[in-house]
Amino acid sequence: MRSSVRQPQQARPPVQGLEPPPARARPEKLLVSPDEAAELLSIGRTYLYELIRAGEIRSVHVGRLRRVPVAALRDYVDRLEASTNGQS
Repeated sequence: MRSSVRQPQQARPPVQGLEPPPARARPEKLLVSPDEAAELLSIGRTYLYELIRAGEIRSVHVGRLRRVPVAALRDYVDRLEASTNGQS
């Protein structure tokens, strides 16, 4: 009579050439959406648009889409830090 208990299968070695491709590092984004920019700065989207209108943060249009250069966010934060350090 056969036993009803199944024996665990041993792991098979991977077949040559069928290994998953190595994960590629994603390049850093150069432009982000206004929602992403607001999140990166920990501010609201409405306030981000106010900063854009006031010329405090640069933005560009890609077709019909508004995008914010990551460098513009870094520049804005650098200016904030400089003004905060200058007041002390």
